[in-house]
Amino acid sequence: MPEFKPTREQFKRARQTLADVMAGGLRGVKVGPGFYNPSLAHALLDEMLCGPQTNIMAVGGSRSGKTFTIVKSLVARARKAQGSHQAILRLHLKDVKEKIGLDTLPKVMRLRFGDTRWTYGSGSGLFKVLDKTI
Repeated sequence: MPEFKPTREQFKRARQTLADVMAGGLRGVKVGPGFYNPSLAHALLDEMLCGPQTNIMAVGGSRSGKTFTIVKSLVARARKAQGSHQAILRLHLKDVKEKIGLDTLPKVMRLRFGDTRWTYGSGSGLFKVLDKTI
């Protein structure tokens, strides 16, 4: 698999996005202790997730925010395309339900998309965005 390296333009956009977030320039995004505080690495991963590549290997330690950033991008895509279907897959369904559905997804929705109504059926593992408030 060919290695994908971020372009200079992606770095530039990531830095600008990070500056906008920290300056309070993104609507509905609160920053500070207990709120959404992205790093340059998170902003760059966001840029890479919007790029043309089909595979991304995000590396970092545990609790580094990889899953949070990927779930945030997936929810943003779901909000833009009402009625679309998104999937988060892991080897075992119980891992998706416990780690994503009960931990990461509620945290993403609270910190980044507080104005969006949503439901999560823990039995089925299905998440649904109820309204579009962009």
